[in-house]
Amino acid sequence: MLPESDDAVYLLGLVHNEQGNTEAAIKFWQRSLELDPSRADANDSLGHALLLRDEYQRAEGYFRKALAIDPTLATANARLASALIHQGKMREAATILEKAQSLNADGHRLLGEVYQHLEEFEKAKASYTKAIALNADLTEAHYGLSKALNRLGEREQANNHFQTFSALRDRADQRGRDVRANYDTMAITKKSVAQTHTDVGRVYMKTGRIREAEGLWLKAAELDPTNTLCRLQLAVMYQQTGKSREALKCYEQVASVDPADALVQLNLGRVCVKLNEFERAEQAFAQAVRLAPEQPEAHSGLAELYLQTRRNLRKAVELAETAVKLAPEAKYYALLGQAYAMSNDRAGALAAFNRAIELRPDDRQYAEMRKKLVEMK
Repeated sequence: MLPESDDAVYLLGLVHNEQGNTEAAIKFWQRSLELDPSRADANDSLGHALLLRDEYQRAEGYFRKALAIDPTLATANARLASALIHQGKMREAATILEKAQSLNADGHRLLGEVYQHLEEFEKAKASYTKAIALNADLTEAHYGLSKALNRLGEREQANNHFQTFSALRDRADQRGRDVRANYDTMAITKKSVAQTHTDVGRVYMKTGRIREAEGLWLKAAELDPTNTLCRLQLAVMYQQTGKSREALKCYEQVASVDPADALVQLNLGRVCVKLNEFERAEQAFAQAVRLAPEQPEAHSGLAELYLQTRRNLRKAVELAETAVKLAPEAKYYALLGQAYAMSNDRAGALAAFNRAIELRPDDRQYAEMRKKLVEMK
């Protein structure tokens, strides 16, 4: 199946890995790197496979290669830290996690664990607290926080978190007993087949076989109601082919499974704008802002909606200003210029457009925006 396509070879590795054939997966990922050494994902996948086999030093090498290619790859940051921890390299692990551009709940939990090993208990407390803020049900974070608080002499709070840890552990144990009592071989098989369909569909998509990819993803969705990846692949494909209504349906299904995914809400909002469903779009963009207040795209998406519908202009200015603070890029300065212009702040608009032009002098659209503003009487 197109053995000279690094994308297809990499995805075939995912298929074999899902089926439990790690050796074959490793060979495919190594082959994909022979075809394209600049693949961060293949290095990350190889590192993860080796990490699970307790080959920590080799795993570390692949994770470092992945991050050299793509420093923003969150999975590689966390996995590299894990490989370093298993080798006793706590200070290096702390540095990796501290420099990561964004950490999820488990990333903060892992950093707390590192600080605890380094006996930096105030830092451990702060990291565990961030982890719990992102995921209140993260059992290990409550346990770690209880230990850090004990070392800091905060006995009452330590006891509270230990009690929470115990309750969460008991709940998890009960879920485990329920799963074993209601073990459903067919359901597990369906999930596995659905994942294989999803991965093979990605291979077909990469090779231009769109109809076959769609069929496999639809079948995967039918087999596994919780498979979000096949639905996201379908949503992107439908967006690219102008089928916004079908894309919206897929994004809504993903959002019902994972309501905390800010990117899904952002894309849901964008599709709703195309369908002129502005109220639904506003809800989605606002949810994206709540879920990921540090992401400029969420703020800019809601600002653009307000500008397009010519309402809440003051809020649009605030959102655009926030986007610029989070990411001082030309596109956000241009958005801010539009917001100022529509709010009758001519001086602010000119300053924003000028800054966009300074940042991207090769992009003619920003100069056109400024020209139109200057020509207005």
